[in-house]
Amino acid sequence: MNREERSGQSAYSFPFTPYPSQLSLMNEIYTCLKDGQVGCFESPTGTGKSLSTICASLTWLFEEEARILERARSGAPKEEIGAPNDQAPSSDDWLSEYISQYEKKKAQESTTDDSYLLDSLDAYNELLKRIEESDLSAKKRVKALEQARLLLIKSHMDARSAGTGVEGGDGATKIDDDDCLIHFTEADERGLDDIDDDDGADLNDESKLIEKLQLPKIIFCSRTHSQLTQFMQEIRKTSFGSTVRCVTLGSRRTLCINPSVTSLASDAAMNEKCLELLQPKSQAVKSATADANKKQRVRKEDSSSKGCSFKQRTLEQQLSLQYLSQIHDIEDMVTRGKDQAVCPYYASKDAVQYAHVICIPYTVLLHPDVRATFHLSLTNNVVIIDEAHNLVEAISHSHSAEVCVAQLTGAFEAIQAYLQRYQTRLHNRSLYFLTLLSAIVKKLFFFVQRQLPTMMVAQSATAAAGDSHSSSSSSSSAAAAASTKTLVMTVNDLLVRAGMDHVNLFALRRFLVDAQLVPRIASFRLRNPPTAPPPPPPPPSSSSSTAHVNSTTAPTTQHHSCKADLQAVVALLTCLTYHDDDGRVFVSMPTAAAATSTAASAAASTTTTGPTASSGVCLKYQLLSTANRFRDIVTQARALVLLGGTMQPFHYFTSTILRDVANTPRLRLFACGHIIPRKQLLPLMVAKHRGVTLDFTHERRLHRDVTTALGDVLLQIFAAVPRGVVVFFPSYQYVEALVRQWQQPGDATWIRLNAAKPIYVERRPPPPTATSSHGHGHSHSHSHSHGHGHSDNPGAGSQNIWDSYCREVQQAQAQARGGTRGACLFSVLGGKLSEGINFSDDLARAVVVVGMPFPDTRDAVLQEKMRLYNALSATSTASAATAAATASSSTGAAAAAAATSVAVSPTLPELLCMRTVNQAIGRAIRHHRDFASVILIDHRYTQPRVMQQLPAWIRQSFAPTVTSAAMNDDWARSLPEFFVSNYAAWRDA
Repeated sequence: MNREERSGQSAYSFPFTPYPSQLSLMNEIYTCLKDGQVGCFESPTGTGKSLSTICASLTWLFEEEARILERARSGAPKEEIGAPNDQAPSSDDWLSEYISQYEKKKAQESTTDDSYLLDSLDAYNELLKRIEESDLSAKKRVKALEQARLLLIKSHMDARSAGTGVEGGDGATKIDDDDCLIHFTEADERGLDDIDDDDGADLNDESKLIEKLQLPKIIFCSRTHSQLTQFMQEIRKTSFGSTVRCVTLGSRRTLCINPSVTSLASDAAMNEKCLELLQPKSQAVKSATADANKKQRVRKEDSSSKGCSFKQRTLEQQLSLQYLSQIHDIEDMVTRGKDQAVCPYYASKDAVQYAHVICIPYTVLLHPDVRATFHLSLTNNVVIIDEAHNLVEAISHSHSAEVCVAQLTGAFEAIQAYLQRYQTRLHNRSLYFLTLLSAIVKKLFFFVQRQLPTMMVAQSATAAAGDSHSSSSSSSSAAAAASTKTLVMTVNDLLVRAGMDHVNLFALRRFLVDAQLVPRIASFRLRNPPTAPPPPPPPPSSSSSTAHVNSTTAPTTQHHSCKADLQAVVALLTCLTYHDDDGRVFVSMPTAAAATSTAASAAASTTTTGPTASSGVCLKYQLLSTANRFRDIVTQARALVLLGGTMQPFHYFTSTILRDVANTPRLRLFACGHIIPRKQLLPLMVAKHRGVTLDFTHERRLHRDVTTALGDVLLQIFAAVPRGVVVFFPSYQYVEALVRQWQQPGDATWIRLNAAKPIYVERRPPPPTATSSHGHGHSHSHSHSHGHGHSDNPGAGSQNIWDSYCREVQQAQAQARGGTRGACLFSVLGGKLSEGINFSDDLARAVVVVGMPFPDTRDAVLQEKMRLYNALSATSTASAATAAATASSSTGAAAAAAATSVAVSPTLPELLCMRTVNQAIGRAIRHHRDFASVILIDHRYTQPRVMQQLPAWIRQSFAPTVTSAAMNDDWARSLPEFFVSNYAAWRDA
């Protein structure tokens, strides 16, 4: 029987009787995995999305694994794979004969190894059956199951050793020189082995048998480790919890247990310290110099530790088996590692090869280099991404980079110091690329110092003359942004203007990664800090060669974090290897610096003596087209599932990361309904109030008639809704201006609102300090005392506001059920309280959205995204028009109209706006007994184009008269009855 035809609890081993929406979601996920599709699914918050995903995906996984093993036992695939050519090679073709004999030998070895593995699987399944049929106690049965699974995984390793003769070894890869020195030979074109991946070869050998059988895995991704922990807890609730092998991967910050590493502040410092500890003792001794202090430090380190005492290969393998024997979340993994004094970080990497389910955060999935570090392959595996509503932004952020002038100068100085120290000992290839990197950093520095002021002047003149040429083409050399402080360039524009267009950045980046350049130079600079600021660099040579620069000079700079500077430069160079249409380079300059450089641009000379106004300039590469960066995941994964509570409008994903599969049979879209009955949700719209159109566009939103009407509408809501009401506004600026207007003399709106329900206002987050060059500093919270309800405390942050609001609502709960006072929370769409907060039960009996949060179209980044989006939409429209013409000639006008309608798509600002709205209203219903009203206040919500972009579970609950009621003040009539009936049902339950 097909999975789609099954229904009920037994279909997917669901622990409870599933709701229809849960069963629909499980059917969709199962079909998507079975058919190898790309699914984009929406399941509202509180509908059991995680449990449905687990049961559907693991049901498919174990069925698929059983099918593959049964096929392998039949022997047919092995005969096909290893069968030699039917036609025997001629006797004089000795090369063909040699190849044929070699393939026969390898096929025979492969069959032997697979038979060994299949026999162990048969024995394991028989053992499981005996354990289940035994009369052991629950505790002993769990222990027996753990031992059986350990035996199975150990048999995999034994099969590998017997079949290949490869034995695992202890110890890290040795570096045949100083620990900071890059060492290359002519035969090693790939650079040094990564000390971080010293066990990679063994792991690959051990996993060969699993890969031969092509047993799939499920790679589950979410944004945070806390969400991954919740996912693990949900697996424990199912029948799969006793059989599935799961492992969670994380960074050293999450999994490391070495105190000398965990005590460090930054992730970069922790990674560097870990790699340093993994170096053999003899290597540390060789790095000692004649300097007495350094000798003393090396002796002290050698006497206290022989590297990392927790990094023991054999014990790591044993710990990895324990991780797979039963479900462990991150905290459990760390606890086990501490108890056994074994590194959980490397043990978790060992467990990847034998896991059914691998849980990882976004950061591991989105970068191929990071996936390789964790030995994570997408081929033949299923990728499930939860909380995917922010996936596009996460991809854009992870593949963007920003470098400021201070970081360029810091990186240049560190590279030059390194070259001075090791120049005579470096291999020619290493010396070439290091010198090339130094020259590139210098060229970027002088581009900012010399060419940028002239370009800013030209942009200002163009803007003053009203010339629109710069915005007419996305490939122009320097397109003017809305602000005169920002310059927009293509990658090719930057490369040509900076004199880097003839440099092979791909080869340079490969060297930087293979040679572990950043940690090596950073480690060297930490041990050899600068004693005095060096003189400024000379102008770049007019010679066409960039491989020869003066190694004794560097830009003037104070000492910054060397590793952060180098990482920023490497990240920018990586982004500059992307396709020219994938992103843009934004050159931003602070207002004061822009004015100074514009006024003094004519005086810029070739003799720069120190930092100028350009010291505050930043070069930022912003990824605009995310499809290319996500393409490897879409194409390599066997199946891909994107899940989220607020995924609509789907067009946002099909026009960005899923563009390659849009309008193909491989794409599967589905939005399931809510688990609650319709009587527990009351969506309303308010378009007019007493003849005043509620228009919250930027031009009209603070007009007196509009704000007065809004106050009256909120008073009606407060009077009808018990307990908590959450009101979302488009921006902090608007809510602050609105409250100020309501507090003006003669306006009693604010007093009346607070009398009905105490109002708590979310505070604007503090901006970063201007002195922080890396954006980590924060200024003190400033209080703007406008009488914002209960938010006047200068030290009150979002968490304090939220806690105070919850206490007020809880006090209302303790009072008589008939009361409606409660409290109100004024929040901001896209703010801290609009996402991730649990507005369950009485905390949000009504979720109100005022206005529509359209993004600022004057933003330079958004303008470039809109140009790209419009260009892609034009292509899609042309394709749809062709389809319409074809349909018109073949099937008539009706089909042509249907085909033409496909081309009508929302604009990018509309998509971004509605995604933010949907995210906020998704907080209303949190579980199957919850009930709430969702109220949208703005006449634009009544437009069919906008209504179509709301979540399906909201649209399905709209009354047929919702639009007409929104226009004639009838919207509030149903509120009192809705809450009376639902509170009565709540009490009865």
